[in-house]
This record gives sequence, C-alpha cells and structure tokens, in this order.
Amino acid sequence: MKHSQKGVGLVGILIIVAVMGTLGVSSVRLAPVYIDNWSLNNILKQVVEAQNNTETSPAQVRTAISKQFTTNRVETIKVSDITIQPDGNVILVDASYEKRVPLLFNIDAVVKFEEVRYEIQRR
Repeated sequence: MKHSQKGVGLVGILIIVAVMGTLGVSSVRLAPVYIDNWSLNNILKQVVEAQNNTETSPAQVRTAISKQFTTNRVETIKVSDITIQPDGNVILVDASYEKRVPLLFNIDAVVKFEEVRYEIQRR
C-alpha cells in the first residue's frame, strides 16, 4: 500500500520562513520613513493653518517648520531640502523628496514622496 505525503515539507517551510523574514525586515526598515512622512505632512498642515492669511515671509515659514522638525524629531528630510518660494499672494511650500533605505546586503529601497506641496495664502 502506498502512502502519500500530506502537508508542507521542509523545503516549503524554509521558503515560507525566508519570504516572511524578508517582508519583516523590509517593514521594520521602511516604517520609520513612512512615520516621518506622516509627521512631515502633519507639521506642514499645522504651519500652513497657522500662517494662512497673515503677513508672513518664506523665512518665517522656514523657521516655523524648523521648530516643528526639532520638536517632532523628523530625520528623513532636512528643512533645507524644502523649497519655500513666494508667488504673488501665496507662498509655495514643496517638500517632495525621496529616501534610499538599505534593506538586505546590497539591496536598497527607494521611496518617493512627490505630493507634499502646500500653499500659504498671504494678505
């Protein structure tokens, strides 16, 4: 009488463990980048709301963002990387950036955040 094997063999288990391990390492390495991006968006929204419809300058906006970065420990982007330009009655704030994160050995992940743009209305 022949018996057929049922279930997962050793090779199958090793493949599942390798895939789960790779996904786990990737999520642990990428989580801080996404948390910083979430913090960056919250900071910029707060600064835009606080500076809206006031007599503000790009330097004042940069100072407000810098203070919030220090308080919230944002580390994936620097304040100097944010473009702050006056354009008529608005100040354009563009914090689009990309971050390279090492994953495994010589494999890196590049994460791009392109829709981080805000406008501050001036009087």
